[in-house]
Amino acid sequence: MDFNYYLTKNNLLKELASKGSSSFVLKLEIENDEVKYIITDDLELAQKVNEVEEFGFDNDEEEIASNETFEIENGTLIKYNGEDTVVEIPDGVTEVGDGGSMTFFGTTVIDVSLPESVTSIGGYAFFRCNTLEKVSLPNSIEYIGNHAFRECSSLESIEIPDDVSVIERECFWGCTGIKSIKLPKNLITIKERAFSGCISLPSLELPNGVTIIEDGAFWGDESLKSIQIPASVVEIGEDAFLDCTNITIFAPAGSYA
Repeated sequence: MDFNYYLTKNNLLKELASKGSSSFVLKLEIENDEVKYIITDDLELAQKVNEVEEFGFDNDEEEIASNETFEIENGTLIKYNGEDTVVEIPDGVTEVGDGGSMTFFGTTVIDVSLPESVTSIGGYAFFRCNTLEKVSLPNSIEYIGNHAFRECSSLESIEIPDDVSVIERECFWGCTGIKSIKLPKNLITIKERAFSGCISLPSLELPNGVTIIEDGAFWGDESLKSIQIPASVVEIGEDAFLDCTNITIFAPAGSYA
């Protein structure tokens, strides 16, 4: 009998994700408790087929149903398997993705709504979701992981809930179609390359309370003509505005900026 697993709780998988690898979801086919093969685009990982125990699997690992529209485990939406373009995530889900499952990768969703029960969006949750135009985020969200919306090239606008204090690394990297971003009131840190490659973004106002803008945060945002930087900012990283060729930076007199 064959089983499908998502390696979402595996330490090695999360390490790969943190390094920006595209090999996040692997398929194991098991017959008579033996591994037949691992499908992956990572050659080094594939060569470890005989060392599968290193990935944290045993015979008691819970099978995730692959025929359901939503794969939910302990309140976390692991994978969306449906074909609808307009999707409402079920109420009761507390997390979308777990940092490596690429929940909506490979789907054709256009509009996604999250319920008030969601407090966290894991890294890579909407990674390369090229058809996504609109996502409705509830005020309950407190955390959005690195690469969460990376390369969502059709995303046009987004309002980030006020309790999100950090825009994680490359969270919106390569969102080439985005024209409007509302940042959270409680934002403190914009991490490296968080908005890099948002080539259609014309302007942005940072809320009072932001203290750190990390390296390359807005690198390559060629349409960015103006940005308001508050007096609270005490650190701006290297190349934060590299290749922002049309930008004018506004800041209070005597401030760090």
